[in-house]
This record gives sequence, C-alpha cells and structure tokens, in this order.
Amino acid sequence: MRVVGGKKATVKVVLPYAESLKTPSPEKPTVKVVTTPKTSIIKKAVPVTPNVVIQQNKRKNLTLKRKFTNKRVTINVENSKKLKKMRSIVENKVNNLPPCEILKSLREKGLVRPMANPPEAMIKSMMVDIMMFPKPL
Repeated sequence: MRVVGGKKATVKVVLPYAESLKTPSPEKPTVKVVTTPKTSIIKKAVPVTPNVVIQQNKRKNLTLKRKFTNKRVTINVENSKKLKKMRSIVENKVNNLPPCEILKSLREKGLVRPMANPPEAMIKSMMVDIMMFPKPL
C-alpha cells in the first residue's frame, strides 16, 4: 500500500480461524508395520577374481643415468726400435712445450674439461700418447 508523501501504513486484518479454539490440530501420519514370513535366500557361488594390476607400456624412467661417450682408438704395432726413437723425439717436443700450451691443446681436442686442472705429469703423458697416434685427433 502506498500513500502520498512516502509514508507506509500497516493494516491489521483479523482472520476468522485465528481465534477459534475448536479447530483440531493436524494428525501425525501413522506407519503400519507389515510382517512377511521369513524365507531362506540361496546365494550362488561366484568365482572370486583376483585384482590384476596392469602396468603401462612405457614406464617413466625415474633413475638418473649418465650417458657415456666413447672414442675410437687405433693402435699400430711397429718395430720396437722405430717406436723407441719416435717416442723419444715426441717426449723431447712435449718437454720443451710449456704446460699451459699442452693443457690448451688438450682442451681444444676435448680430452680435458675446461675447468679441470690435472697434474703436469699427467698432461705431458697424455700429450705424448696423442702425438704417437698415426692419425691426429
């Protein structure tokens, strides 16, 4: 209900059944219990199947594996006097080289890691072995 001026008025309406005492309260529904004769139930034997776990075709490889690379080495056996003379010549060349030059050439050939610092005797023997090969690396 609207009134001019914006004020709202409340209206009270008296309902006829609000004050009557003779109206009965609603009844609750009753539940009837039905009994049935007991019967025996025959259970059929069902074969029990075990749980089968099927693995995936490709499982994830969870272990970390390092991949190794190999280099082919060829060795020719020649006359021992010739080899001794050649080895002495190569050793003299390597002994005259400074260790930094030897290390630099080994790193260029990929035989020594860039941050590695092996002993001088080791790099000299590596250089002699490399120079003794018939085919250079």
